[in-house]
Amino acid sequence: MRRLLILICVASGNPLFGTEASIGGNKAPDGTEAHCDLPGDLHRFNTTSRGQGCCVWTSIHHAAVWQNVPAYQEAPKWIQSKGIPGGAYPGAVQKHLPQMAKERGYADAPSFLNYEGSDLELLKLACRTGRMPGVTYSFSPTGRYGGSRIAHMVNLVHADDRWFAVLDNNYPGENQIEWMSPQEFLKTWTGLGNGWAVILLAPPPPPPPRTVQAGRFDKLKLPLKDSRSVTRDCHLPVIDHDGVQNFGIDREQFGRPGERIALGSREISYTEAKKLLEADLLTDDSQKLRLTVIGSEVDRQRVINDLKGPLADLTGDFLVQSYAPDNWAVARAGFQTGGRPTIYVQAPSGKVLHRQDDYDDGPDGLRRAIEAIRKPDPNYDPGKDPDLRRPNANPPHWPTWVVLVLVGALFLIILKRRLEL
Repeated sequence: MRRLLILICVASGNPLFGTEASIGGNKAPDGTEAHCDLPGDLHRFNTTSRGQGCCVWTSIHHAAVWQNVPAYQEAPKWIQSKGIPGGAYPGAVQKHLPQMAKERGYADAPSFLNYEGSDLELLKLACRTGRMPGVTYSFSPTGRYGGSRIAHMVNLVHADDRWFAVLDNNYPGENQIEWMSPQEFLKTWTGLGNGWAVILLAPPPPPPPRTVQAGRFDKLKLPLKDSRSVTRDCHLPVIDHDGVQNFGIDREQFGRPGERIALGSREISYTEAKKLLEADLLTDDSQKLRLTVIGSEVDRQRVINDLKGPLADLTGDFLVQSYAPDNWAVARAGFQTGGRPTIYVQAPSGKVLHRQDDYDDGPDGLRRAIEAIRKPDPNYDPGKDPDLRRPNANPPHWPTWVVLVLVGALFLIILKRRLEL
């Protein structure tokens, strides 16, 4: 009987067999750490608006908390306050996010991409650079939801050649991350007819500060509230006519074949999107320096204004973030937060290159500090720069020991010949 059951499940394409998927914390089974490790007590349960799930808006809220985008935080509450049905599709996100930002006093809506297709490389790039996409999800590789088909959006918190991992807003909590292979993720992502991803383009939070150069490191662990104590105010899922459990996807207006990308509220062609992505819209900026401003709204705004004004020529070299002193991204990670304001400049590893706890000398002082960090290396030799367009134009630099061996061999040959004479 067991053998027959397995054959039936394999023949029917049941995703629960042959799976690598598992449930756990912020590390994969092989120890790989999640790119986007949002603390468990900041995870939010899915809710409803006008009887439809808000999984899309909850996923956007998670990304906005992680990437420090206040304009889109508490997106489900805004949707509910407007009496808008929770079920969403790409066009609804293109329409409502700019409205949300405008009503909250943001003249320019923070940039975001709406992607429909099946390109895993775009998702890998987003996670590698610290962005946390919202992605569609049509079944659970580990067997949640009884193995049934679902219509849902979750957050992608890790993506590389070995592992993909999702934070499911129906299963919040720091030990509830679902890890799976890229192949398993691709099946669940595109199972509704197409893959859909919403990617906020704001930078990630800064790495915890370090005083020495290092590789990857564990985050500062502080006691967190148990997210399971949060109560849900909805009754999900809604069962669609074909039996699919729907947690907030408007399936009638989603799932068209083909690839589409929208930048904010404007749909753009694939050619245009490719040019934008290759230019500076979503490039691999993971190795940029981090500039973080921590303080009161007034103190932070003064620095941010100068970064857009007299210091604008420097902003391209940095990922800039601004936080209130009690924000989780700095308060839990060991940053000094008592300055007026505190300004950090860090390497991507977290190494602190500069810190000041005031802005008394204005942009001139910060410019001097940054220029000191960027001071040219006195040992730099332009003559040793490789020109990869001409592989033979730059002969290899032979190690000293190779030269010594060759000279020694030549000496022995000469000595042997003399002895023979």
